[in-house]
Amino acid sequence: MATIKRHLLAHYVDADATQVSPIYVRIGDLVEELNIEMNANVETVKDITGHTSTSVDGYEPQLSIEPYYAKAGDVLYNRLQKIFDERQTLDDLLTHTLEVHTWEEVTSGVFVAYREDAIIEIVSYGGDTKGVQIPFNLHLVGNRVKGTFTAATKTFTPDSGTLGKLVIEVIKGGTTTTTKVSDVVGEPAGSTLYYKLGTNLTAPNYGDASTGYTALTTGSAITTAAGQSIVVVAVNTTIVAASDIVPVVVGA
Repeated sequence: MATIKRHLLAHYVDADATQVSPIYVRIGDLVEELNIEMNANVETVKDITGHTSTSVDGYEPQLSIEPYYAKAGDVLYNRLQKIFDERQTLDDLLTHTLEVHTWEEVTSGVFVAYREDAIIEIVSYGGDTKGVQIPFNLHLVGNRVKGTFTAATKTFTPDSGTLGKLVIEVIKGGTTTTTKVSDVVGEPAGSTLYYKLGTNLTAPNYGDASTGYTALTTGSAITTAAGQSIVVVAVNTTIVAASDIVPVVVGA
C-alpha cells in the first residue's frame, strides 16, 4: 500500500469576513510542516483496586501557520491585516477551514473534503529581513461537515443529508411585540430563507418540509411575544440549512 504524499492533504481557509460568499485560500506556502494538533482532553483515573483507566472526552484542534508572508493585494493577507489593524475579537474572527483529501477523488477534479468552523488568532506581526510576517493559528471549534471540494471553482458542497449551519443576529423589532432578524450568515446558494416562532420549537433536520415556516425578509419586523424563540432555515425544495433556536428580542 503506497504512502500518501503530504502535498495531497490540502488545507484551505475562508478569507471572506462575511462568511456569506466563501473565498477559500490554500495555506502552506513556504511552510515546511503543518499539522492539526488535536489537543485531546485526556483524563486518567486510578481506582482503589489499583486499576488505571484513561478516557478522552474532547478535543481542541488547532493549526499553526508559520511562516506566513504578507502579500499586498492577497485576499487572505487583507483579512489578516484588518484583524491586526482593528484589533478584532469575537465574531469578527470567525471563519471556516477545509481539509481536502486529494487522493480521494470522487469524480474528475472533485475530492472528499471536510469543512469546520474556526477562529483566527494572530500570533505576531513583523518578521525579519525576508519580509513582513503574520503567523496565525486556526482554532477549529466544531460543526465539522463532510462533503466534496471542486478544485476548479474552489467550492465546497456538503454531502446529501447534511444540515448546513446558519448564523443569525436577532435584535429588537421597534415595539414590545416585534423582533427582527437583522443578519443571516451561511445561506446556501439558490436557497430561500424562512422562519418559525414558538415556545417549544424543535430543531429542524435536513430534508424536512418547510410547512409551518414563514418567508423571511431580513431587517423586517416580525410580530412575536416575549418568551418565544425563533429558528431560521434555508430552503431549496426542502430544508438544507438551519440556525440555532434562539430567544426573540422585543422592544423599541
